[in-house]
Formats: sequence, C-alpha cells, structure tokens
Amino acid sequence: MGRVIVKTDFQRGGAGDLVDYIKYDRKAGKERVPVRDPSGRDLDQSELEQFAEQSKADGMERHFIISPDPDAQLGTKELDRGTRRLLSDWRSGRPSVNYVYAIHDGGEKPHVHAAVTGQERDLRMDRNDMVEFRERARDAFGEVERLPTKGRERAQEREVTAEPDRTPERNHGE
Repeated sequence: MGRVIVKTDFQRGGAGDLVDYIKYDRKAGKERVPVRDPSGRDLDQSELEQFAEQSKADGMERHFIISPDPDAQLGTKELDRGTRRLLSDWRSGRPSVNYVYAIHDGGEKPHVHAAVTGQERDLRMDRNDMVEFRERARDAFGEVERLPTKGRERAQEREVTAEPDRTPERNHGE
C-alpha cells in the first residue's frame, strides 16, 4: 500500500482566507499557482471571489492537504487527475459540496491544497470517514503501481496517517 498523507481541518465561515492561502506556493518560491475548479479549469480572480462569496452562504469550510508519496514521482497532470478523481468521488452524495484546489509541485514533496465548502452535514467527517478518504486517496493517485520496487517496500514499512488538525501556517483571524 502506498503512503499518502492527508491533513484536514473543518470550521465555520467562508473560504476567502483559505483560497488566498492555497493560491501561493511559498516554499517553491512561486508567487501564485493556478487554482482550479472540479473540471480542472484554472479560475480567474473574479471566479475565486465568487467561490468565496458562495462559501459564506454555505457556512462551512474544509481544508484538505493531500501529499502523495514523493517516491511515486507524480507530475502535475497526475496530481491534477488524482485530485479531481478523489474529490469528485468524495463529494458524491453531498449535494452542497463545492471545491477548488491548487497543486504545489515545486518543492521536494508535491502536494495539493483543496478548499471545500458546503453545509455542515456534508462536510463533517469522523475517524472512519478519514480512514476511507485516505484509502480513496491511495487509489486515486495509484501510488503503489507507480513506485519502484524499493519505494514500494519503504512505503509499506512507513505507512503514515495524519490525524485531522489545524494547519498552523494559516490564520483565520481567530
């Protein structure tokens, strides 16, 4: 089984600050990275503002950070496809859920940030939901098949799961 790390937080409020946060890949020295909608289309500033406005009406936000195993050496296209597959599957049966995402692929550990909005009933996740989400993430990114033999062995030895937590780098004015 490939190693994927998923971190998430969940809170009341609009996603304006979160969208501002995910569109910058500071660790890679990039001022701005594209923020995309569920179809993979890059959004412009006015569309991001519309998403943030709609999120205020929804009342809840969830932030996912999804880090596939760096040994899988996934490119931007594979991160994009895997993210859309994972989040589209996850939002099935959650009618109020909408999301945007940004790929941070310039550093040592490529990862994805997703800003997810919706009603509380659709965004709430318990421990079992998190385990299932991580399993879906492994499937969506097809990590095991992509890893070289040594990478597969290391991934199986160091399976890591991150508990849901607050991302300390982000400030929501609390």
